[in-house]
Amino acid sequence: MDNSEIVSCDHVQSKTNEKRTLTISCKECDNDFHFKHCVTGLILALKDVYKIDSVVISDYVEKKFDEKQVEILTQLRDIVNEIESFSSRIPDGDECQDCKLSPSSLYPDLKKEFISDPGVLYDRIPQLKNKMEKSKKCLDCKKDLKQELSIIGEKVLKLKSDVFAEGFGIKG
Repeated sequence: MDNSEIVSCDHVQSKTNEKRTLTISCKECDNDFHFKHCVTGLILALKDVYKIDSVVISDYVEKKFDEKQVEILTQLRDIVNEIESFSSRIPDGDECQDCKLSPSSLYPDLKKEFISDPGVLYDRIPQLKNKMEKSKKCLDCKKDLKQELSIIGEKVLKLKSDVFAEGFGIKG
C-alpha cells in the first residue's frame, strides 16, 4: 500500500440528544468498494473524533453501528495511535539510523499494514519479536521494542477477543 491510498473517508460528526454520531459518506466515494480501502478510511476518519456513540455508514442504504461495534472500531483507532506514538521514540546510538527495527523505520510500516488489514498484527508481532531476539545489537532498543510490542500485542488480543464475542458470541 502506498501513501496515496491512505486517506480518510469523508465524514461529519453530529450531536443530538447528548449522543455523538460519526457519519461516513460512502455515496460520493471515488473508489469502487474495496474492503481494505474502506477499513483504512474508516479508521483514519475515527482519528479525527473521540467519544463517538454511533457510526453511520451512509451509502444508498444506511448502516448504523451500535455501541459495541463502535467500541471495536475505536480500539482499532487506539492501536493505530499507540503505534504512531511509539514511532516517535528516538533510540540512542548512531547504528540505529539504518536499523530496520528502529522506531522510525518499523512503526510507520506496521501502521500501514495494520490499517489496511487489522488482522496482520497477529502474525507480525511474533515475527518482529523473533527478529528482535536474533539481533545482536541495540540492547536498550531491544528492551524498549519488546515492551512496546507487548503493549500493542495486549491491545490486539483484547480486540480479537471482543471481535469474537461480538461477531460469534464466543467469550474467552
